[in-house]
Amino acid sequence: MTANCANTDAWEIIPGADELRSIYGYWPTLHDAIIYDFSVSNLNSNVQMSIEYEDLVNDGSGEVVTSFDMDWVGVTSCKLRLMEPSLYGVTIQHVNGLYLTTFVPYEWGCDGTIEAQSIQFSNIERLPERQVSSGLRIDVRP
Repeated sequence: MTANCANTDAWEIIPGADELRSIYGYWPTLHDAIIYDFSVSNLNSNVQMSIEYEDLVNDGSGEVVTSFDMDWVGVTSCKLRLMEPSLYGVTIQHVNGLYLTTFVPYEWGCDGTIEAQSIQFSNIERLPERQVSSGLRIDVRP
């Protein structure tokens, strides 16, 4: 998918996002990313997704596969529909002091929104090839 130029201001202030930008050469769209782990902690209102993502590198050298976590802290709203653990794309906006993450509607994947006080990317690593085969682990803690 083409480079994501929308919502650049939000991406620029998210911890860990710069590392993804340095790998791909642009803010990733997360088109065709695979969610392989999804955790919810009601105690401290956190949501975490572990994601594997493959996309073209901006310098024309081919595709790169990465694995990383998206962590939302202080979640005020989480409304997701999950048919399969794949994403069509993600937009992130910083509005009224909250981060609104919108998962682009996708009939056979994940869509919806997460609104939180903060968001970060962590545990970012380059992989030699796709590692996720199938399945999604879901963990909900009180």
